[in-house]
Amino acid sequence: MKFTTTLLAEVQSTLSMFTHNKIIEDLSDNHIHRLENIVSMNIASHQLFNELYLWLKPVKVCSSFHSLCCPFLYWLAGYTTQVLFVCSSR
Repeated sequence: MKFTTTLLAEVQSTLSMFTHNKIIEDLSDNHIHRLENIVSMNIASHQLFNELYLWLKPVKVCSSFHSLCCPFLYWLAGYTTQVLFVCSSR
């Protein structure tokens, strides 16, 4: 599938509303295959994440910490709700 410049600009604009402005640059070429782009989760959580019922929200105290969020708090019962992203490749 070939993307037009207009479509790519729209995607970049949409992504920049949810993350930093250099997201396209960070995910271009082989940068997307970095270990820090891997998130492991069980199949149920993966399905909720894919359907946007489960998401991560940055914690203001530290950029490496994120809160696990969902529309129904009881879904998180038994889960750790704070996630720390660690990267050892830098």
